[in-house]
Amino acid sequence: MHCPFCSVRALQAGLNKVESGQLKWRKISAEDLDLDYTMLLPQSLANQLLQYLESELEYFSGDLARVHVYGKWHPIPRQQV
Repeated sequence: MHCPFCSVRALQAGLNKVESGQLKWRKISAEDLDLDYTMLLPQSLANQLLQYLESELEYFSGDLARVHVYGKWHPIPRQQV
């Protein structure tokens, strides 16, 4: 039998294991660029989280996926939640 909350519990357990002290920050510097970045989540956990969110979120469509600017309606060129 499939447990609908098993994947949620596995995600929560994985997220709880992420410790800020273990993050390895990297820096990229160039002219007009000062960037610090890290891999916040392991790729497998990030993929699971994305898959879970894609299955749970409902994107706007129809009139909710348009914006009114200066008296004219325009489609939003990306998915909106």
